[in-house]
Amino acid sequence: MTSGKTRDIETVKDALERWLPEALGVEIASIVELAKPSGSGFSNETFVFDVQCQTADGERTRGFAMQAAPLGEGLFPEYDMPRMFELQKLISERSEVPIARMVACHTDSDLLGAPFYLMERVDGWVPIDNPSYHAEGWLHDASPEDQAAVWWSGVDAMVKLRTIDPQTIDLSFLAKGWHKPGVETKLDSWEVFMRGVLGEDQQAPLLEEGLTRLRKRMPAEGPTGITWGDAKPGNIIFQGTRATALLDWELASLGPPEEDIAHWLFMDRFLSEGLGVERLPHLPGREDTYTRYEELSGHELCDVEWWELFSSWRLAVIIQRIMCIYKRLGLLPEDTDPYEVNVAKGLLGTILENHG
Repeated sequence: MTSGKTRDIETVKDALERWLPEALGVEIASIVELAKPSGSGFSNETFVFDVQCQTADGERTRGFAMQAAPLGEGLFPEYDMPRMFELQKLISERSEVPIARMVACHTDSDLLGAPFYLMERVDGWVPIDNPSYHAEGWLHDASPEDQAAVWWSGVDAMVKLRTIDPQTIDLSFLAKGWHKPGVETKLDSWEVFMRGVLGEDQQAPLLEEGLTRLRKRMPAEGPTGITWGDAKPGNIIFQGTRATALLDWELASLGPPEEDIAHWLFMDRFLSEGLGVERLPHLPGREDTYTRYEELSGHELCDVEWWELFSSWRLAVIIQRIMCIYKRLGLLPEDTDPYEVNVAKGLLGTILENHG
């Protein structure tokens, strides 16, 4: 979801076919079956396709995915595609985190109107958010054992992300712009984002109350490492019950491990309780998940309630932004109050009632 501008399939195909031979180091690269996946998110535009590559040794077909920064106004303040490319490349090369292999990045806007990067396609299935995986889909229909296995595979992948040691690997490229490290700095950035969303005329009491509570009891700074930023089952490609690729890294930054695992649990709660859907009974619960994470990582989690509230508040801010965009594009009636149709504020209110 962007300002409403999307790329034409044929324009994308023509541009990529001019660029791919050099990027892949082949003589001819012909695209077949270029498509934009349904439900591919509200930020970057994603395209998947096969490429018939002609080399001196013959012809072969390879599968790829491409992500391009949005045209015009995006959901978030910035889309640093080279940063996302370098991060995923580093993760692929320096850890056992399941992630797509990065191929090439085009840093100019001449071909597609904004930078983009190419990665090898990972086939599989994704636990969808809309409709919630608690209501239908592969995970909903899976056996109790498979539901639990999918959950733990995602948690295990997050633990592996923390094996990348910022003391031995230069991660300074992550600590720039909107993504500067530090809990208070992160909250400051999101407050600026919220103020931009609300402007001078919107009233959003629960968003204001959430920010006040977060400011009141700031957590201690934990061990710094790579945080995924949007940890949830719906951002993972699975093959069977095994996580094979973590997706969507635009919110990645440096931070404590609590940020990702608390967000994982909050998003699962939102996609069930927050949407009025019964949670799948065989998914592991909150306490078991935190315990498993601690056992695997060797890190004792702290202040997880703060990070759960942060995730709830942040999602409500993001949904507020999306509703404002919908209204501006005419997808909501002109007299709609974005706050009144913000589906995330209900659970935020519940969490605030139970948060000291």
